[in-house]
Amino acid sequence: MIRPTRPSTLSALLLVALSLGVPVSMVAAGQPAKPRQGTRVPAPARDRSATIAPSIRDNAALVYYSIWMNDNREVMAPFMESYGDVQYGKALPKPVADYLALRKDDISRMVRAGKMQHCDFGIDRGEGFNVLLPHLGKLRMAARTLNADAARCLLEGKPDEAADRYVAIFGLARHAAGDRLLISSLVGIAIATLPEDGLVDHKVAWQLTPSGRARVLAAIDRLDGAAGFRLKDALEGEREMAVELTIFKYGGPDAGRRFADEVLSMAADASPPPPAQPGSARAAKDEITDIERIRQMDGEALHAEARKLNRFYVEASKVWDAPDATQRLRELVLEVDRGGFGLLAGPLLPGVTRSRISQDKGVATLERIAAALRQADAEAAADATNKSTK
Repeated sequence: MIRPTRPSTLSALLLVALSLGVPVSMVAAGQPAKPRQGTRVPAPARDRSATIAPSIRDNAALVYYSIWMNDNREVMAPFMESYGDVQYGKALPKPVADYLALRKDDISRMVRAGKMQHCDFGIDRGEGFNVLLPHLGKLRMAARTLNADAARCLLEGKPDEAADRYVAIFGLARHAAGDRLLISSLVGIAIATLPEDGLVDHKVAWQLTPSGRARVLAAIDRLDGAAGFRLKDALEGEREMAVELTIFKYGGPDAGRRFADEVLSMAADASPPPPAQPGSARAAKDEITDIERIRQMDGEALHAEARKLNRFYVEASKVWDAPDATQRLRELVLEVDRGGFGLLAGPLLPGVTRSRISQDKGVATLERIAAALRQADAEAAADATNKSTK
């Protein structure tokens, strides 16, 4: 193994000497180095390991990436085809059982990663709407794997190990929502709601031990509902890409053409605009005409359109936490159709109303799961009391 080279002690002393204005000959001769009068002596270097260690040593993303290096599409395909056939209390379909046995070690590492607090997948936000998010699909696959393995644990009489799998699933949901992008938050919601079928509908909450239920409840509390899904934070992340990055990256006489080629074409391919409201201004005009108008813009004109779009994000953020948020977001979308937020709003704006509805559904599902776990605890406590009084 090739070891990284380190400077010799003498070389290090020479560098210090030069920085302090100390004659090199004194250091080379082994004499104590005294700085020149009036020279500022730097303070001893501080140990910064406490601040940088979490991003290196405790980053769950690094564990996930190392697990995904073992992925094999041909091996995963039979599992995915049979995943929907998993039934609690019954033998697992053979492709599912075989896959879980093959990934036993990886599942243990998923459980460990799901319990970690810090997770940074290192997405390149500078790519804007072209940013790659390959980890989202893999996180969903990992969640399904853990969910199926929880069923296996229960079948084998290992309820505490099943609880560990559910804890990890809620951890995965929290990690997925950390990208500050709406699609990532929505994937987080989808992952967080995955255990409802088992824990609530199939009464798995009642099969866990009290300590197992406590761990799952703690994982739900750590996810923290709407705050953990981070949709409002994701809305700000989308604003930074749609507004600030547009102003930063696209200037000059051909700004509109480059923006249309690099951003609008990608946005149109990824999510075609929804049908316009009947009678709206957008319904009466040709979308292609808008794109051509953008294409003809110089940097100054494009930046003006970006600032109009910025108003939408500001207004959406203001109403996001309101009790009637969904209705007020719908009103903002209608204003988009009327051209109230400029030409960029139509092709670039994400489905904010649908995202807000998904947030409410996700929070309600977590509340149902937590309620089932608490009810199971209460019934277990009542049974224990009854037995002790007999």
